[in-house]
Amino acid sequence: MWKETVSPIAAAHHSSASRQPPVEHTRGMESAVSAAPTLGYVRLSRADSRRLGQLRRDIATYCEREGLALELVFGDSGVSDTEMVRPGWTALLDVLDRSGGQVVLPTLDHLSRDFTLRADMRAQLTQAGPRWW
Repeated sequence: MWKETVSPIAAAHHSSASRQPPVEHTRGMESAVSAAPTLGYVRLSRADSRRLGQLRRDIATYCEREGLALELVFGDSGVSDTEMVRPGWTALLDVLDRSGGQVVLPTLDHLSRDFTLRADMRAQLTQAGPRWW
């Protein structure tokens, strides 16, 4: 699992017209404890609800084991890794804009397998200078 702490990001980098709710989310773990909100993100190139559900459960298990209070897991299913229009990603950034937090991904490939695009997406998360693990 990959985790990053993110401070609130200025909302100017995305328009309100592109904001859509996440595809699906998972709410908190009662036994987990952490200071910053923990959010997850999953992207799959092919629409596969079974695989999406398994990845969400993997994130929840990881967060519980690490003592992180998982609040939401955002997802984009059936979205190419080169596609930048991602409702779940936009919703994740919107929540980070308001409250900061930590982001957990199964792997960095869930951002993109394309190195340049992945770096751009990581930059969106780190504009406020978060701590890295």
